[in-house]
Amino acid sequence: MAHLLDRGTPDSTPTDALDVVTACEVDLLAGRVDRWMVPGPRVPHGVAARAQVLAGRPSAARALLDDAPPVAEWSPRALASAAWAISRVGSPRLAEVESALDTAGSSDRFLYEGDVPLGPTDSFLGILVAAAGELDRGARCLRAAAAVADERSPSWGAQVRHELVRVLLDAAVDGDADASAERDSMRTMARMFYVSAGYDHQRERLDAVGSPDPGPRASAGCGILEPGPRWTVGFGVQPPVTVRPSKGLLAIHHLIRHRDRRVPAVELDAVVQSGAEPGLAALRTVIDRAVECGGEDDLRVLLHDDQVRTRVTKLVRRTIARIGDEHRRLGDHLEAMVETGYSCAYVGDRIPWATGPAAVDDRAGTS
Repeated sequence: MAHLLDRGTPDSTPTDALDVVTACEVDLLAGRVDRWMVPGPRVPHGVAARAQVLAGRPSAARALLDDAPPVAEWSPRALASAAWAISRVGSPRLAEVESALDTAGSSDRFLYEGDVPLGPTDSFLGILVAAAGELDRGARCLRAAAAVADERSPSWGAQVRHELVRVLLDAAVDGDADASAERDSMRTMARMFYVSAGYDHQRERLDAVGSPDPGPRASAGCGILEPGPRWTVGFGVQPPVTVRPSKGLLAIHHLIRHRDRRVPAVELDAVVQSGAEPGLAALRTVIDRAVECGGEDDLRVLLHDDQVRTRVTKLVRRTIARIGDEHRRLGDHLEAMVETGYSCAYVGDRIPWATGPAAVDDRAGTS
């Protein structure tokens, strides 16, 4: 049955008469996930988690990964599927799964369940490493996987390049021109195979790379900063995490929501001191009064307040450093894209963000 994964057409291949492992892999490639979403004797937790992610239910996938048996008991198929799911929704088990995969492959650097091929071992390692925020190492693993995949069949090469596109998109967002050119080449090669071989579901997924995914899951080249009792924060191929509310998050959230302009430090200060955007109403009243009574000189004094500039700069930079401790990709991105001073700005104006509603009633913490 290996030929169905090497040279078959998943979208048009009936799977009812196939063995369970081959049927599962073919169905997941084709986006037919319904019968694989609930763990059981024939469906490991990792397989069910991947199906849940593909069905647009990242929270359910994360719960399945958390409730799964010890990684030492997982089959190769469970490891491979869990690695893919973790690369989208994250898991405290990431390092443990990476370690298990590092010793699970065969001599040809391919992972098998019996005689059913699951993919190059380095492809699963690459997406996990990238999900931990290590883009360069993840890309190296995926390039090595592409060479192994090409030796077996074009279908495997296309699937590895699909994953490499995601990682290279993130690197291109960071300003890597070489990554941008390589990404376009990898996307073209993968898409040409998907179209010619009838991998319609995979082509649709490839075309969606760079668009925000539904729910809290990794989206290459996209950011998430959504307020709540615990904020959901993330960027790119490293899955989002939750963090406690803070004044600094309010400031960064305001910058991203107003990324079409530079924001005066006194405006950010008004937002964080009130804990909500209505604090701007009081600031606008002060500005209007300064214009009416004193003209440009009083307004300049208001907007060039050294104490406010210092306070806001320290708050924003301290918050970015703390975000980096929780989410490496987001911390690195904000460090490069947020400018502070008398006026502040988020300069990644072309990057899609999920920011949720304005944090009107979300009272910030103290840091």
